[in-house]
Amino acid sequence: MNIRKITPEKLTEELASLLHSLVRDLNDIYEPGAGRRLLGLPEDPESHELPSPSELDISHYEMTHIMQALYEYLDKNEWDTAGKTRHLLDYVTRARYFTILFRDGSPLGMNIEGPVHGYCKHIADTAFARWALEEDAGITIKDLALIADVTEKTIRMAANPKLPDPLKTTRSGGRTYIDQEEALRWLKKRPGFRETRYFDSAEEGEIPEFDSVQELGQFIAAQRNKLGLSLEQIAEKLEWSPEILAAFQALEKSSDEFDSDPIDSDELFFGLGKLLRLDANTFAINAYKVAIWHTFKCKFQQVQEKYGQKGNTNTEHRK
Repeated sequence: MNIRKITPEKLTEELASLLHSLVRDLNDIYEPGAGRRLLGLPEDPESHELPSPSELDISHYEMTHIMQALYEYLDKNEWDTAGKTRHLLDYVTRARYFTILFRDGSPLGMNIEGPVHGYCKHIADTAFARWALEEDAGITIKDLALIADVTEKTIRMAANPKLPDPLKTTRSGGRTYIDQEEALRWLKKRPGFRETRYFDSAEEGEIPEFDSVQELGQFIAAQRNKLGLSLEQIAEKLEWSPEILAAFQALEKSSDEFDSDPIDSDELFFGLGKLLRLDANTFAINAYKVAIWHTFKCKFQQVQEKYGQKGNTNTEHRK
């Protein structure tokens, strides 16, 4: 089941059906009318019937907030800690235990009124798998299959030792596991996979449109200093070549020796933005734009010097 095929509307519809069956069962667990009281509905001495799932307003329920947060986590490959009082694992754990209640219908084994396609369970299980990958908490074949949106058979076939570059697995306690580094290596070869970006939108400022490479260098230095990172540490994490590292060192120093050719890559800025916990898409666009403009100006000046002519490289031409 692909997360892209689960819309927020479909998720809410299924969640309403599950919550409706849970509240309905409370009438049998406690007393008639318990379900209506839980929903904040006025008591009706003549009938304890509940509204249909489609009539329920579940927007204020905690489980609704949890499922919506996990849906965005998987859909956007990011986790915004702003406004969240619990750790990601707490969200995942509560969602998984919630879906276990409906393994055989409602908690009391009764039919569930309304559509149930397994969306909530898929989101809870996939979010747990993704968390296990990021925390290196024991990645199983099932976990990797959920993250990659393939069958477990596909993962087992990828681990065939007869293949030129097989997925490496280990056995422990009768189960098969894939270590974090190996799982990421395999996933990164698949189209569409992105590692999770963790950030706090309440602390992040807007990413400016840089008017010069000097502004870009100052911005990068400020952001990495906030995180206690040196350029050398960033270079190691992102596997930069010595030329790329030297270019960024010159960029931050506003040195005349700055050469933008080694960093003429939008993907390079995207990776840097992600590591700096920025909106990587916006940063990549804004940073790459000013970098290629610098490259153009340098080359244009070389042409001017070659032919002894003057031209206009006013920044207004790039807007």
